[in-house]
Parts: sequence; structure tokens; C-alpha cells
Amino acid sequence: KPTEAEAKWLGTPRGIRLGLWNGESVQPMELRWSSKRLTRDLVGQVGASNMAGVPRADRLGRAAGGVVDTASVRPAGLFELAMWNGRLQAPREQLDALAARVRSYGWDDRARSMRKRLKWLLTFSAKLECCGPMHTYLDRFEGDEPSRPFVARKGGELGIRHDVNESRKGNAKLILSRLPGLRVLSVDLGHRFAAACAVWQVLTAKQLAHETTGRSLTRGSSDAQSLLLHTRHRDPATGRNRITIYRRIGTDRVTGGRTHPGPWARLERQFLVKLQGEEGPTRKAAPRERTAVSDLERAVGRLRDAGAPLPTDVGGLMAEAVRTSRLALRRHGDAARIAYAFSPDATRQLPGGGSELHSAESRVDAIREALVRWFDLARGDRWHHAWAAEAWVRTLECDLPTLPADLTPGARRRMRGSIEEQLAPLAARLVARGTDDIHRMWEAHWRDLDGEWRPRLRWLRDWILPRGLRADKKEAPDHSAERKNRRRAARWVGGLSLTRISTVRELYQLQKAFAMRPHPGDLRQNVSARGDDRFDKFGSSVLLVMERLRTQRVKQTASRIIEAALGIGRAPVIHGKARQCKRPRIQVDAPCHVIVVENLRSYRPDEMQTRRENRQLLQWAAGKVRDRLTEACRLHGVYLRDVQPNYTSRQCSRSGLPGVRCQDVSVHDFLTKAHWARMTDDAVKRLSEGGSDSLDAMLLDLRVLWMNAPSGSAARQRPLRIPRTGGDLFVASGPQSREGACVQADLNAAANIGLRALLDPDFPGRWWYVPCDSSTGLPTDDRCAGAACFTKGHALLEEGLHERSRGAKGREPSSRGARDVVNAWRDASAQAVTVGEWMGHAQYWAGVRKRVIRHLRLYNGLES
Repeated sequence: KPTEAEAKWLGTPRGIRLGLWNGESVQPMELRWSSKRLTRDLVGQVGASNMAGVPRADRLGRAAGGVVDTASVRPAGLFELAMWNGRLQAPREQLDALAARVRSYGWDDRARSMRKRLKWLLTFSAKLECCGPMHTYLDRFEGDEPSRPFVARKGGELGIRHDVNESRKGNAKLILSRLPGLRVLSVDLGHRFAAACAVWQVLTAKQLAHETTGRSLTRGSSDAQSLLLHTRHRDPATGRNRITIYRRIGTDRVTGGRTHPGPWARLERQFLVKLQGEEGPTRKAAPRERTAVSDLERAVGRLRDAGAPLPTDVGGLMAEAVRTSRLALRRHGDAARIAYAFSPDATRQLPGGGSELHSAESRVDAIREALVRWFDLARGDRWHHAWAAEAWVRTLECDLPTLPADLTPGARRRMRGSIEEQLAPLAARLVARGTDDIHRMWEAHWRDLDGEWRPRLRWLRDWILPRGLRADKKEAPDHSAERKNRRRAARWVGGLSLTRISTVRELYQLQKAFAMRPHPGDLRQNVSARGDDRFDKFGSSVLLVMERLRTQRVKQTASRIIEAALGIGRAPVIHGKARQCKRPRIQVDAPCHVIVVENLRSYRPDEMQTRRENRQLLQWAAGKVRDRLTEACRLHGVYLRDVQPNYTSRQCSRSGLPGVRCQDVSVHDFLTKAHWARMTDDAVKRLSEGGSDSLDAMLLDLRVLWMNAPSGSAARQRPLRIPRTGGDLFVASGPQSREGACVQADLNAAANIGLRALLDPDFPGRWWYVPCDSSTGLPTDDRCAGAACFTKGHALLEEGLHERSRGAKGREPSSRGARDVVNAWRDASAQAVTVGEWMGHAQYWAGVRKRVIRHLRLYNGLES
């Protein structure tokens, strides 16, 4: 019988008594569970055996088991186990201290006292029983083998039966097609937001006819040659007209002399998963913050372009401040390099950290390179360095070379070569007369500027990652208002957005770049050599914050996706805002059986995304979210499947037609922003050289139209829609685009990811591009074998139209044996693949681009 103290301890939610062998007998010991959620989700749910069984008693487990949130539940199969696998452990610090004491003094009284004070913990890995929507779906097919779907249980897990794909290869393999009543959540991991999602519901032709009875058809039809069907009806819940989109995903089948119409998929809903910092823009920067950044730019000599003012939001302002500091630190390093080059003891730096004595020629080259750096500091059109310009005239007794205004980056690089030739005689004269005075002058100047960097970086770090935000019970009352202001300033600065994570990462890189900055006496003085561990713990606090942000982003993205699949992903609107502290618990949608994600393990940069987006995607999404999803799906009975993401951003999920990503731009931005000005200038240049395309003509026509427009008319004009790589809008090449029809690009890609898993490879509408042998034009066996829609020996590309595939930037690809693979293209169609014209990649996409530009000219008011 436990004592009064033991009973009190065992009455706590985390208390437990365990019998432990002490070498002589079994001695009872009071321990505690290490997990705070253990008693709430597992141990605390002990009850009658007739209670509903769920994987865990949390909100996701209840949703997976189809149980009401307030119902009593129990962990399925947990308390039926004969034993649990537990681990007894204590904190590593206490064990190390005890071991050190015993090594030094043996088991004295203090060592025994330390052993009694050990905070023992008991942890265990619960063997949970999986249950969820996919298991319920499979229970409907427990009859004969032919009626079972090819997604089956394997040792408690879900997987594809291999026998259904034995004769199929590559893109011809069945993924999720031919599964009646399946509900699929497809996910596209994004950059603007955490993820874009789409829910597809598989319908039979009979179910489709029943749903569309009494509805008006707006596009397409349900006949065998149509790929799509759009209907309009009034939603009884909201009273508004609603467009429902259906896509054919399989072909008609003939069995026993009867024709069975092919299945369809209904696009049920689409939504964006937004994390903290992505739900809306960051807060507006305070006047003191904008003033501080302006003072920073003024101190480092950056000239702010009137057409590119400082961002008004604090997230963009922080990113701009870090960028300004990074560029200024690079110029600060150039000052050290200039001083070192003019030093009489300077040596020639070699790749890998080595050095050697200067020869006569290399000494002149080093001085010439230092003069070019000096010239760049003094004559920068975006930076102002008055001291460098004044020192040039005073020390070198000659004027600075002049550069024409408004030079393009390419012309500036070419002009740099001519500047180097002009400075070569001056470098030879300086070597002849000696440069020790110039070295001392630049070294003194560098030291004066170097003292300003530490407080500057300290202010930047405290602004981006403020300290002392937690409440202190012992803080003085007169400090509470100051701390409250700091907490207020630290809110709404980006949350878990990629922009915020990127800013923190660049802050760390800036700090490390300053610590490793060049020194006028030795350029590699601050660079750690092999065996030097001075940077092992450098910036650990910033790295910890960055890693915590990235980890929380991955965890929350996976959690939001799985809760959406289980039907509890809609956050209620509170006082006009969707932001809330607790996640939803009530199931409002039917659960999905499958989650389909894009395969990022062999991810390669996509030309439809910017270089920075590709880099950010590789750094956090390549497998981390999938690993989290795999664990959650395995526990909650949802089947996880990945598909190849290629070309999912180039096809319209509503119609199957190809298209182009675009962006809406106001007339004012189009005429004044530097990016669009450069695009238009490049278009004019290509037009003059005779190598332009339809986009160049549209850009020039838009500039002429709005440059000559009456004053004030631009303010009343709707935004211009212009093709742009990585744009947030997708415009298809169909006739609906003439009216400005478009879809959000991420949502469109998410819907296409789901269709790629649902489309039957025997259906011709699945193949809008076919991998072919470049020498014969025949579909390749390793990617198309097994698809019934292909006729053996029928070439899709005619002789003479074959194209060799090319790598990035036009490089020849690596050898693929004796042949090369190219794609044959045509618009998605339900007609047989032997009908219609197939084209090569360049010809097909040039035609698509022309079709989209033709529609955009109508939309932008260039044609009527």
C-alpha cells in the first residue's frame, strides 16, 4: 500500500510507480512520464472496451476514427498489448557529474546523495494501431480478388499491389486510377504560401449524370470525346451561383458486349495553406524604423533610386537593411584589398589560401586591379564614396576616368576592360615610385570605418531578433512599458514565411562575413584555417532561431495538410479574421483517402520559378515535409503517394489546355519600375535586330499606348496582364482567356498534381506529351510500355522533325546510350493518339505562346 506521499505523487497525471531491481531486491520507485501529451492522448484514455478506438485521442486521431470531438475514445489496441517497450533514463548532465564524482572519490556519502537526487524519467514508444479513411475505404472491397483495389494493406501499412503494374513501365503505370469513389487531396508545396491544395472526388458516369441533372452546362459535355464538363447551379447553403468542374479521367470500356462509360473526377474545393506571416502582409514599418534604415544607407553611402523607395512593410524593410549592409560590407572589404595591394610587403594570393612573392608583372597587375576597385568605389552610380574620389585626385594627381550615364550591365562590364587598359600606365608609374604612403592612407581609412561596423551589426541583430521579450516576474515596474513596446515591435514581422527565414539566414551570413572580413595587413587574417575551431559556435543563437523557424514551418505545414485531408482543416472566421490560437477540431468535410504530393527527391530547378524560389525550395522542402507527412499518414490511415511534378505548372487543370504564367501589373508600375523598363528595352533591342517574338511586340505596343495616353487615364485602367516566369496567375491558351480568365498558378498546379495520379494511362487524354525515340519518333518502351492507347509501330513524330533534347542553357545532354529521348506534344484530347498532329517541343510551345499573347492583347486593350 503506498504511503500518503506516494499516493499524492501517483495521483498526479504524470506520476507512476515502478519496481526496480537494486541488486538485492525489487524496490518500488516513483517516476514520472516525460511526455506532457502522453496522459492526455494515451494513458488518460483508459475506459470500457466498447469505446470507439482511435490512433490517438487527440483531434487528428478522433477525425481519423470518424469520432465526434466530445465523444469518449480509447487508443485502439494499445491496452490489449501484453507489454510495452519502455526506457528508463536520467538527464545526461546528472549522470556525467555522478560519474566524475565516483571516478575521483569513489562511492562516498556525496556520491550516494547525488544518486538519490537523480531525476529518473520513463519513456516508451507506443505501438499504436493505425486506422483511418483509407482503411475504411478498403473494408468495402473485402470480397473476391478482382473486386479489390490495387491499393492494399501490407503489414498494417498501405501500398500498391505490384501485380497490377507488372507489364507497365514509366508513365504508363497505374497510380490511383480505376478506384471508384476515391477522394484525393493533392498538394503543391509553394513559396508565396506553405502549400496549395485541391480535393478531387472520383465519380462514375452514373453518379455524374445524377449530379448534373437540372444544372445548366457552361462548358464541355459528358460525351465520350469531351475532356471536361462545367456546370452552374445555385448553392442552397450560400444562395450564390456556383461553377462545378468535372474532368474525365478514364476511357470507356467494353466488357461482355456492353459499353461502360469512363469515370470522371469532380474538383470539390481548392484552398491555400497559410502559416504565420503568410496570412497577410507584415505590419507597417514605424517611422523610427524607416528613419534608422535611411540613416544606415546614408552612413554607408548608398544612393536610393527615386523609382525604388524603401519598402513600407517591416518584413521588406528588414530584408532591404540586411541587403544594404551586405553590399556595404563588400565595399568595406574592397577598401582592405586596396590597402593590401599597395603594401610593399604584399604577396600574390593563390587559390586555396596559398601565397607567393610578386613578380614584376604580377605586381603591376595587382596595382592595376586595386586602381580599378578604387575607381569603382569613387564612381559608383548607386553608391557615394566622396573620400575615395577626393583621395584619387589628391594622391594620384589625375582626374577620374569618366563613364557614360545609363549604361546597361553588359556595357558596364565591357567598359571596365577599357578602364583597366587606361589605368595600366598609371599602375606602372606607381610601382616605380613606391606605394607605401597610399597603403598607409587606405589602412587608416579602413580602420576608421571598421570601428562603425560592430555597433551597426548589433543594432541590426537586435532589431531583427530582439531579446528580452519574455515576461520577468521580478522586473521593475518602470521597465514594463519599455518591454511591452519591444514585444509590440516584434510582432507581425514575418512569422514562418520564407522571406522571414531568408532574412534571418542572411543576417547570420552577414555576421560571419564581418568576422571573416579582409584585413589590410593580411587578407586571410580572419579566415579560419584547417584545425581552427573559432567559428564552430559562431552565431549559434541566430542559427538556433533559423533552425527553429524552419523546423516549425515543416511541422506546421505537414500538420495543416493532414488535418485538411481528415476534413477538419477549415479555420472558423472570428470577428472577420481567420486567425486564431487553436486549430479547428470539428470535422466539416468528408475525409480524403489519399494525399498526393510532388516528388521532390530528384528535384531540379524549374524555369517557371525564380532562382531564389528554387534555392529556398531545395533548402527546406526536399523530403522534410514528406517525412513528416509519412509519419502522420501512416498513423491516421491516409495513403501518401508522390508523382512527378514536371509540366504541372504549364497545363490548365480546368480544361487540359497548355498555357503561360502571368502577372498583373499596374500601368504606373509598368511605366516606372526598373524591371519592366528593362524588359521593354530588351524587347525594343530584339525588335531592331529582327529576332523578337509576339511578347516583345506587345510590350512595345503597351509602352507606346500608355506613354501617349491622356493624363489620368492610367489610374482608371485595370492592371495589365503580362507573361512572367514564376508569375502568380496562369492563363490558358483557350478562348476563355480572351475575357481575362485565369486561375491562381499554385492552385492550378495542385489540381494538376491530383489529376496526374487519377488519370488512366490507357486514356488518350492522359498523354498530352509522349516521350519518344529521337531517331524513330516511336514512344519509348521504358516510359510508355503497357499503355493500351498506343499502336505498336506508329511514330508520333515524322522523319525530319525530330529534335535532340538539350540541357540547361542549350548545352548538349549527357549520352543516354545509343539514342536520345524527346517529347512529342499535342493539346490534350480524348481522341486516339493516332489522330491529330504531334509536334516537337520548340514548335509546340512557340504556338502556345502566340495563342496566349493573342488573348492578352485583347485583354490589355491593344486589339478589339
